[in-house]
Amino acid sequence: MMNAGHTAITALSAALVLTPLPASADADVPPPGSVSVALTTLSGSGCPQGTVMIDSRVESFTVRYSNYRAMAGVDQPPRSFRKSCSGGLKVSHPPEFTYGIMKVKQEGYGELQDGASGSMRSAFSHPGAPAGKGSEHVIQGPYFHNWQFIDQSDVPEVPVKPCDSPSTITLATEMRIDAGTSDNSKTSYMVLDDVDNDPGSTYHFYWKHC
Repeated sequence: MMNAGHTAITALSAALVLTPLPASADADVPPPGSVSVALTTLSGSGCPQGTVMIDSRVESFTVRYSNYRAMAGVDQPPRSFRKSCSGGLKVSHPPEFTYGIMKVKQEGYGELQDGASGSMRSAFSHPGAPAGKGSEHVIQGPYFHNWQFIDQSDVPEVPVKPCDSPSTITLATEMRIDAGTSDNSKTSYMVLDDVDNDPGSTYHFYWKHC
């Protein structure tokens, strides 16, 4: 159940539990500086060209948005209640490794009036990963604070890319605002971007030797 007020929300996928890699597994990841992630395609109302940056490291990559905001309420255009973004990524890494995604963290800020709600949907795919609908999380108003949603997987269950497949990842996200029974003279919104210097979306790698 989502909590309203001045406490950040953390939603954890109930069906999945993260099992951390043991400390001894550190040697089983690519060396520092050997992994990079670059955008190859980008489309959607939530991520106009020039508003997305990628910061990549061996353990994860972060997608930073600067104009990803869904709004509903007074004086808002009809389509502003729904924003989405799809992107294609190329992952460069040592050929003796392959990867999966074991954890996804989405962070943002929301102001939802009493009677309104906001939702965040995210999905990703890479060669070897089963097709799925991804995850969806909902916040009920009134809510006026940062939010955070986390989906994570048991390490043994993380699908990994076949070693001879292209090193690509496809991301898809969507935010919606439902004004519901809220005061139509007020605005409700959610943003997925840097909030208090925290990133919008972080995807954590699971590395495996080929």
